[in-house]
Amino acid sequence: MKKHVYISENDPKTDLKRIFSEDFDLIFLDLFMPKFSGFDILEELKQKNFDTSKIIVLTAATLSDKELNTLKSYNIREIIFKPITLEKILSTVEDNLIPKINLN
Repeated sequence: MKKHVYISENDPKTDLKRIFSEDFDLIFLDLFMPKFSGFDILEELKQKNFDTSKIIVLTAATLSDKELNTLKSYNIREIIFKPITLEKILSTVEDNLIPKINLN
């Protein structure tokens, strides 16, 4: 049985502080939060040259082409659309944390 530890924050400003001060293997980030969105967090991270390649974005919204292109410009790892099952989250974690072996 594999174990994963997660930390959940409900305040985007606190999220940013933790992202900068702790080393996470993956970061799940909701795009649409009140007052300070996931886009705002991504922009702050970009301004500080933070490696955003471990961020997996969660959203319930349909994204415009412009929003999708903006997300791609942040070099995020993946976008997952809600609703999301626990199985989807676990498979995403496994897919992104377990090294792949190339047999070719």
